Amino acid sequence: MSGPLLSLEGLTVALSDGVPLVRGLDLAIARGEVLAVVGESGCGKSMTALAVMGLLPDGIRIAGGALRFDGTDLGGLSRKRLRDLRGRRIAMIFQEPMTSLNPVLSIGEQVAEVVLGHERVSRRAAWDRAREMLERVRLPNAAGRLHAYPHQLSGGQRQRVMIAAALACGPELIIADEPTTALDVTIQAEILHLLDELRRERGLALMLITHDLGVVATMADRVAVMYAGRKIEEGPVAAVLSAPLNPYTRLLMAARPDPARGRATRLVEIPGAVPSPRAMPPGCAFAPRCPEARAACRAAVPAWVVPGGEAGGDAGADAGQPHGVACVLHAAPTPPGGRG
Repeated sequence: MSGPLLSLEGLTVALSDGVPLVRGLDLAIARGEVLAVVGESGCGKSMTALAVMGLLPDGIRIAGGALRFDGTDLGGLSRKRLRDLRGRRIAMIFQEPMTSLNPVLSIGEQVAEVVLGHERVSRRAAWDRAREMLERVRLPNAAGRLHAYPHQLSGGQRQRVMIAAALACGPELIIADEPTTALDVTIQAEILHLLDELRRERGLALMLITHDLGVVATMADRVAVMYAGRKIEEGPVAAVLSAPLNPYTRLLMAARPDPARGRATRLVEIPGAVPSPRAMPPGCAFAPRCPEARAACRAAVPAWVVPGGEAGGDAGADAGQPHGVACVLHAAPTPPGGRG
């Protein structure tokens, strides 16, 4: 069996002074697979995506680990080779299209620019591709909108433009960072359905960063839960959502709005907040907020375990990986008289 399309092995992303934002992250995505990455804001999801794309902000750097795409070490690529890869084989759909699209360039120019940056085609051919892609994402009056500017489109239409630009060069992997955050519920559903339809049609792999566990349930094959820069649970979607192992995952699920509970029912709230990277508590970072915390949680960072399996290994090696967790509640007991 071939290896994963994208693999992150012990990825650490840090500020320039060494304070880590993402800590020893292991993830992998197979061809054609959807991996959802979930967690509260500040857990390192978007920073992970920017690291993969080579778009980390100034003052933030990859401080350790490896990033590999189709067997190629991304960390060893020159800026030019990384730029050639980005947009052609890996593309990203950003959270807010109004801040990602250039306000002084027309929609057609921005989609065509992607094509011209990666393929040796004429400007006319690039504009034809732009029109075809806008039609494919079902932007109303696509040909007429080629000369429109971002402010002349609705939020849902701008997001369709972002998807068209991302798909213009036929990438193998799409990273979608909260692609429907600023949209109303009806438009969200339309955009997600379109993204899933295009993914299946083209056999794309998708890293979907989201807060919405309902989206995870309907679109993803696997889900990885992040907290304070670490992966704390990962497994097949059905397994994680039906029997979450980490207390944090259980609380995330309990905090979801549930129409069956009625509008007057108070939502479950996770007390406290994600800790600052500069003030990380000892041991498990979630322990100060966890209703099931015990002394061992504060003694050391919990190891990765697969209940009923072996501890320590990366649970993201392939699409058939088991359901793993980093939590002392599932740590293997220490044998009497032994070190465990």
